[in-house]
Amino acid sequence: MNERIHRALDGELGRSELTPGERAELAAYEDVIRRSVAAEQPAAAPDVTASVLERIARIDPVRRHRGVAVRALSWLWQPRPISLRPALVMAAAVALLLLRGLFTPAAPVPREVRDVFVQFRLDAPDAERVELAGDFTDWQPGYALYETAPGVWSRMVSLQAGVYDYAFVIDGVRWVPDPLAPQVDDGFGGRNSRLTLVSPVRDRT
Repeated sequence: MNERIHRALDGELGRSELTPGERAELAAYEDVIRRSVAAEQPAAAPDVTASVLERIARIDPVRRHRGVAVRALSWLWQPRPISLRPALVMAAAVALLLLRGLFTPAAPVPREVRDVFVQFRLDAPDAERVELAGDFTDWQPGYALYETAPGVWSRMVSLQAGVYDYAFVIDGVRWVPDPLAPQVDDGFGGRNSRLTLVSPVRDRT
């Protein structure tokens, strides 16, 4: 649509000022607008003024003489036509469609958080039993390690992401930190080992 047709739709330019081709194009636009407005035109509201006034008169006959109230109700119930300029109606419809497309939120992609498998290992050739305790077991010897080679004790444990302190318990008596991990003060004059885990996150499709 060129600027001259737009001005003609807005009533700023007369048909006589248009070329024959522009008049034909204007007629086509007017036909589309007319059909769109007719499709969206609501049904006329029934005139219920007489019925309302009759009921008011029956309910409260003492106030029938109050002509001001009656005229006010009659004015409120009177149906009135709404006039919209066709070009403005079309522009508003296009703007609503564009805004709906721009502000539709994208659906969030679900993400799956998985546990991390950690292998704990300790060289303790003199031990008869090695167990693992930490804040993930409430400091109870919750995992028994297996002797996978002479003097080598190992155990695979599944943990969620986080920071954990732990220690090995040898023969149920001696608590020793992991020599292969960072160590921290346990608050009782001893040392514990510290483990920091970052869980891999995988997008689910």
